[in-house]
Amino acid sequence: MLYIEIGDIDRFDSIEKLVACAGSDPQVEQSGDQVSEKGISKRGNRYIRSYMDA
Repeated sequence: MLYIEIGDIDRFDSIEKLVACAGSDPQVEQSGDQVSEKGISKRGNRYIRSYMDA
């Protein structure tokens, strides 16, 4: 099922872009010099995230 949702993996230039597509990249909050991560972003493909959680 992941293969169907992702499609051609060569369309991603980096692993970071693949992770962002899946929506499992960290959500970063930045204020001045402080940077904090707030969990996963959930902006990507919800079906890929659901397969990864199972």
